[in-house]
Parts: sequence; C-alpha cells; structure tokens
Amino acid sequence: MILFMIVFSFWRFLHHPAEFSWAAITPFLAYYSLFTVLDLLTAIMAFLMEKSENIKLLAWLPVQRFFYRPIIYLVTWKALLVALKGRFVSWEKLMRQNSVRASTLKV
Repeated sequence: MILFMIVFSFWRFLHHPAEFSWAAITPFLAYYSLFTVLDLLTAIMAFLMEKSENIKLLAWLPVQRFFYRPIIYLVTWKALLVALKGRFVSWEKLMRQNSVRASTLKV
C-alpha cells in the first residue's frame, strides 16, 4: 500500500507539478510510521516476555514488514480470486512414465 502511494504521488508530481501537494501524503506517511513503530514495540514486548527467544531475531522485522508480508498478501489475493472463479487448482502431479531402469547391484 505504501509503495503504491509513493509511486502514485511521484507520478502525479512528474505529470502535474502545479497541482501536487505534500499535504495529501503527509497524513498517510505519519499513520503508516505510527503503525510501524507500534508493530516494532509490540514485537519487542513479545520478545521480552518470552525469555527463551533470541532478541536478535527482531532485526528481521523490517524485512518481514516490507518484503515477506506483501508477497503473502499477493498470494492470498490470487488464491481468493481463483477460488471465486471456481477453478480447480491441482498440485501439478507428474505423470509416471516408467522410464528409469533399475540396476542390479552385485555385492
């Protein structure tokens, strides 16, 4: 969502510089920053409450926030659209061809 907002705002800035206003972006960035800080604080609290966890894992939180979660959202939406279309998706099972020759091993 934030990537879309940044790209769309940059496009508007390039094509309509006279009508561009930072006032439209500022609240969105402020709320998104607040949400990210609250997410980090919640994760820190969870790690402090769980004594057996390695707190160094918190370094992966930004990676999860900006890369892993959007991919999961994309996969989820794709699966929902396929389900709404009613199309059956299989596991892509391979057809057996009986093309491997068994060798006899003499010991």
